[in-house]
Amino acid sequence: MIQLSTIHANEHDPRTITRSKLAKLKKSLQEFGKMMSLRPLVVNESGMILGGNQRYHALIALGYTEVQDDWIKVADELTEEEQRRFIAEDNLPFGAWDIDTLANEYNFDELVEWGFDDWQLTGAGQGDDSGENQGFQYEQVGDFDFGGAKVQKGALVFMVSDETRNAWAEYKRQAKLIDDNTAFERLVQSALSLLG
Repeated sequence: MIQLSTIHANEHDPRTITRSKLAKLKKSLQEFGKMMSLRPLVVNESGMILGGNQRYHALIALGYTEVQDDWIKVADELTEEEQRRFIAEDNLPFGAWDIDTLANEYNFDELVEWGFDDWQLTGAGQGDDSGENQGFQYEQVGDFDFGGAKVQKGALVFMVSDETRNAWAEYKRQAKLIDDNTAFERLVQSALSLLG
């Protein structure tokens, strides 16, 4: 067994975690601890965590003081520059989720319980290898200046790819609608009527 007091979180970890995600991570560690053996915390020779800071915080929050030896891997062969690179690259999302496979092979509620966000499972904000946005992303915002346009609190700002923007413009043209608000309201009403 290894004492968790012999390792420490990276004070300059560029990754953060929300309370709700930390709760899901803690639950995951409780239910599926084997994952730690398969994907251990990676530390440097001084015990600073290079990969797995969020799992470390979850373990501490769960009251762990020691863990199995195979839950921690010491990467003492890395130079300082390689350590910096590892910290950044360890969590990069190089791949993209195959939404069809997830939908056909997994249960939606189970995936959400395991830590997925709804937007990940619907494909919104999903990118391909070119880095182009394939769907849309949205975020609720407060009052701020957005490219010269005042955006009011509670507004939804959509960041879309050129292809999606062109499709939106074509939809508005065919529906003979000029402003985005009316077009969006009609689109939502059409979608709701199809569901109802």
